[in-house]
Amino acid sequence: MLQINQIIISGNLTVDPEVKSTNSGTPVCNFAIANNRIFKTKQGVQRLTNYVHVSCFGKVAENVGKYCEKGSGVVVIGELVMDSWEVDGKKRERLKINANNVQFMPRRQNADAEAEQEEANGTDDPF
Repeated sequence: MLQINQIIISGNLTVDPEVKSTNSGTPVCNFAIANNRIFKTKQGVQRLTNYVHVSCFGKVAENVGKYCEKGSGVVVIGELVMDSWEVDGKKRERLKINANNVQFMPRRQNADAEAEQEEANGTDDPF
């Protein structure tokens, strides 16, 4: 059976990216993005925000650390992986993205203008 694990998602960084190195010296950058979905319902324009954790390595990590900051818009292409760790003896898990490619986008100027544009497009589907 064919197994596909590829994700493309856009959003804005929620914090400044953090660049560290592995024991072997490979740069690793961790950050999170907020991905907004704006849609119209009978109650008006609604916004649903997903927060996604991302890791990238090597030159991609260096570039994200150098050129991005909180609020920067990016398009992330990568694969989903399960991240797991322990805190005080309790196992924690979350899905995250290991990015192969991060494209930098122009910084958003006005979120309200974006919402108005989506409303003008007339999206009725809430999901």
